[in-house]
Amino acid sequence: MHPRNLHQGQYDLQALAKAIPDLKAKLVKREEGFTLDFSDPESVRLLNQALLKYHYNIDYWNIPEGYLCPPIPSRSDYIHYIADYISEGGELLRGRKITLLDIGTGANVIYPLVAHKLYGWKCIATDIDATAIKCAKGIIDVNDLKKTIDIRLQPNNTHFFQNVLREKEYITITVCNPPFYTSEEDATEQNQRKNKGLHGKEELMHNFSGAPHELWTEGGELQFIKSLIAESFLFSRSLKWVSTLVSKKEHLNKLTPILESHELEHDIIPMQHGNKSTNILIWKVGSK
Repeated sequence: MHPRNLHQGQYDLQALAKAIPDLKAKLVKREEGFTLDFSDPESVRLLNQALLKYHYNIDYWNIPEGYLCPPIPSRSDYIHYIADYISEGGELLRGRKITLLDIGTGANVIYPLVAHKLYGWKCIATDIDATAIKCAKGIIDVNDLKKTIDIRLQPNNTHFFQNVLREKEYITITVCNPPFYTSEEDATEQNQRKNKGLHGKEELMHNFSGAPHELWTEGGELQFIKSLIAESFLFSRSLKWVSTLVSKKEHLNKLTPILESHELEHDIIPMQHGNKSTNILIWKVGSK
């Protein structure tokens, strides 16, 4: 985990329960201390509320049932690592001169919240789902963040920058958490395989953590990122750095040659959270 990450070690669940009292009823006492049932969506939602209030002073946060409830520590890591990268070894870049674009912010709008609270960046958050946009706007409005975080609906699910970037608008860095799977059937199969590996038996699983557009797309993660790269070339006057999470390491071998063929400066930033490894792929589009 990044050294500046606020979520080092185990959660202080009793302190978090003081921030969000409803969390207290979800705490499970064991010999070694308190824990949570992380398979319970309500427990995870309340934990996120508490983390955002306790560490980031976000007084209100909520999402509709069935929408992605992301792990805040790993989302925070992403922001810290790109903050280091765009600062290029110098003093950390802070304040509203830096603009972050979150592609596919979801109902949770975590990246803009964390980026603004940690570094004071101006943020733009987009999504193709009207319900997610409505929820994200509610979070921003209640927390009085409209002047620093702008929520925009992307009306065309085949575009990333077209329709949402305005004339003369310049983006310092983008973040993105692409859909993993190619279809609902692919998601079911992979979750069954994972469950069998963890518990030694195969169970039918339909209750994914996230709305369909958050979990799968035609061509899966690989095609999604290829399309992101292709469209980024068309917006070199509006973008400086573009980044995205890449959950499958083998996809990097198919993505980096595309960037190399266009002679674009790029890098891979590895992240490790417990037993889970992932990577940030970042490339430079603009010259400002």
